[in-house]
Amino acid sequence: MHSVTLGLLCAVVSATRIWTASSLDNVYPDSVPPPGAEPHVRLYAAQGEYESFQVCIRSARRDIDELDAAPEPLSKTIGPPDIRRVGYLAVPTPSPRAYGEQAARPDPLPAFEPFTLAKDTTAALWVTYQVPRDCPAGLYEGRLGLRLDGRAKRYVRVTLEVFDFEIPEFPGLTAAARLSPDRIRSFSGIAGDTLDEWRLFYDALAPWRIACNTALEFPAAPGGSEHYLQHLVYAARIAHMPVVFMGMGERLANVMADESSASTLQTVVEALASAGWARRACAEPMPPLPRSHWTEVRDRYSRFSALAPAVRRLFQGVPHPQTQQLAEIWVIPLRFFDPIAIQRVRTGMSLAANPPYAIESARASSTARIPTQDMPYASAAEDACDGSLYTAWTSANAPRAGAPEWFELRLQTPETTNRVRIGWRTGHEAADPAVEVSRDGIRWTAVRVTWEFHPSDRRFAPSWSEGVLDRERSFTGIRFTFSGTFDSRPVSMTEVELGRPPDPASIAYLSGGAQVWLDASSVQFPSFHADAHPAEARLGPWVCWGHDLDGLFGLPLNDWPDAWRLLDSATPDIWPAPGPGEHFLFYPGPGSLVPSVRLHRLRDGLEDFEYLRTAMETGVDDRVLGPNTMAACRWERYVENLEPGKLEGVKSELLELRTALGRGITQAAGTK
Repeated sequence: MHSVTLGLLCAVVSATRIWTASSLDNVYPDSVPPPGAEPHVRLYAAQGEYESFQVCIRSARRDIDELDAAPEPLSKTIGPPDIRRVGYLAVPTPSPRAYGEQAARPDPLPAFEPFTLAKDTTAALWVTYQVPRDCPAGLYEGRLGLRLDGRAKRYVRVTLEVFDFEIPEFPGLTAAARLSPDRIRSFSGIAGDTLDEWRLFYDALAPWRIACNTALEFPAAPGGSEHYLQHLVYAARIAHMPVVFMGMGERLANVMADESSASTLQTVVEALASAGWARRACAEPMPPLPRSHWTEVRDRYSRFSALAPAVRRLFQGVPHPQTQQLAEIWVIPLRFFDPIAIQRVRTGMSLAANPPYAIESARASSTARIPTQDMPYASAAEDACDGSLYTAWTSANAPRAGAPEWFELRLQTPETTNRVRIGWRTGHEAADPAVEVSRDGIRWTAVRVTWEFHPSDRRFAPSWSEGVLDRERSFTGIRFTFSGTFDSRPVSMTEVELGRPPDPASIAYLSGGAQVWLDASSVQFPSFHADAHPAEARLGPWVCWGHDLDGLFGLPLNDWPDAWRLLDSATPDIWPAPGPGEHFLFYPGPGSLVPSVRLHRLRDGLEDFEYLRTAMETGVDDRVLGPNTMAACRWERYVENLEPGKLEGVKSELLELRTALGRGITQAAGTK
């Protein structure tokens, strides 16, 4: 009998393949070991860093009735790893950045429990080591044990190289996310507002280097601020948040219209100041508003700034010369990135210069948003003559011969010139506009113009058309008529210049400058959807580094579907979802939060950011931190229509570069 049992056990062991995979690999139930795969992994980490890999197990002949893990400490200073089972999220409809065609994607990471592995099926375990901050640099070796059917034991060899520098306690890059307290209340049955009821959830957020709002909104009256402040300060401290979000959101403007709320704001700011958190406080965000409301919003924001000058205001949208002073933090999608505009916002320079002539009015045939860029506000005719290359008038329709579009500019005093220049939004250029001029604004004269078109020759470079009039003309009105565009799109003009450009010396300094963050809620690159390429979630912080952006904003943490409350199991093997996971990075768990694969990859990217920053500060060899290597961070590498498959090569490049940075920093530390 014993020989039969032993024989079956040997059969299980011999037919079971075990190998390791990177944290940037997606492992599926039908995955097979790649050539050369072995049960051995070499990891690299800084002091204070989390480092993950995957253990893959596949049984080819029969079921494994009980698969268990036996984690061991890696050394006296590095304890046993955290082990989680890789689960799957059903993705019924692919996202715009989908990579591959699998209907279920690896994402939820519930706590590990022994399980049965069916034959011809691969399971993946997510293994994470936390390197203590006081861990000496060097090489550490150990193993991770696996039990098959409760008896047979197999081992995965682990080698970890610890670099000689520390991941800082507070992140250098802010990753700001949206917590949905009502979802936690609904799924966990929390009814009250005390800190004790919410402490476990804040503790679950602590390891992820993410800033977010708390469970309580900004109180309506000063008397309700006690619980609110307890939540605010505890969450910020336990999660090491570089920014404390005040939970005001779109209510900010309304709050400023109410005297009681204004008094509450002062009470809260004084309490934050006494705790040393005033400069980290942030009022987030008002939604983009129509231009007709801009004056009202400016007035209320000005009042907020007067009441709470230390609290930064965050605005999710693209800065405009009329709104530039609304916020100290601007959140923009990567597709709106313009290096010169971003530099101006960061240094406090105005986005507009003064036109060299006095403008009486600007009119156009129609106005609309820029359809290829989805601007958060509608354009206006004055955007083409405000001395700013970062605004544009856009027509509502594509002009054509039978239905042209037009733009008209009237001046307070006559202007004399024989040249005009039109700046274009790339992709919205018009061919040979017709021109009319007027001395009195009543009688118009057609003018013969010779146009020369200058297309954009690289990313961020503008396109423009230079026009030479048949002779020098003096006028108080000029009208451009467009009968077509090169790409059959609406026409979009950034600026019209009448012989003279705006004077750069007239560009004002408005403030001490603002931070610019990446809008991570966009469906474009970099995507945080579960079906995106696995490198994209990790690339977000790299892209921020390459574009001098100060943070990420807009990641939803837990906007879970109501249907999940009706699931038969608290941790299903495959979670159903209406989309590709765009509404959450955590899953609901018994009394806590269950992390996701995407969340791990984001944290890895945030830790990578510290490698880049430390390498720059310590003067790592230019061959490691040079322009060619840093191309991994730049937009030119990731054009808007980037095919996800092209990121496959970037995956290994990121890991190799990170290792080179860590070794370079360690070497630099050893020479000091």
